[in-house]
Amino acid sequence: MTVTRDNHQLFRFRVLILALVLCGFIGCGPSLPPPVPVAGTIKYQGKPIEQGRILLVPENEESGEPAGGAIKDGKFVLTTREDGDGAVPGRYKIGVMAIAEVPVKEGQEPDFKSLIPSKFGNAEESGITREIPPEGNMELDFNID
Repeated sequence: MTVTRDNHQLFRFRVLILALVLCGFIGCGPSLPPPVPVAGTIKYQGKPIEQGRILLVPENEESGEPAGGAIKDGKFVLTTREDGDGAVPGRYKIGVMAIAEVPVKEGQEPDFKSLIPSKFGNAEESGITREIPPEGNMELDFNID
C-alpha cells in the first residue's frame, strides 16, 4: 500500500481524535498541587474519639481531592494519594465516624454502634469545614458536640 499525503493526514487526524478521547477518560484538566502534611486531634464532647475515620471532601471539586484517615486515640494523619501524604490545600467539608464493637453472643456476627450522632458521618451534613493552607497543618484540631 502506498502512503499518500491524504492517507497521512487521515492518520494524523485519527491519532488526534484518539488522543482527545483518551484525555476525556484519564483527565487532561488542570493538575492539582501535591498534598501537604496534615494531622491533628479530634474529640467528641471534650473526649478523644478512640477509633473511627475522618473524611475531607473538597468544597470545590476542581480545586481539591478527597482525603481521609483513621482515628486512633483521638489522633489522625490524612492521606490523599499515598499513605500519610496529607491533603491538597483548599477548603473542605468534613465527615467523622466513630464506632465501637458491641458485645454479641458467641457465634453471632459482630455488631457495631456509632459513638457520635450520625449527622457527623456525612461531610455534606456535618456542618464542619476547614481550610488546609499551602504549608499544611500538623495541628488540625476538632472538638465536635
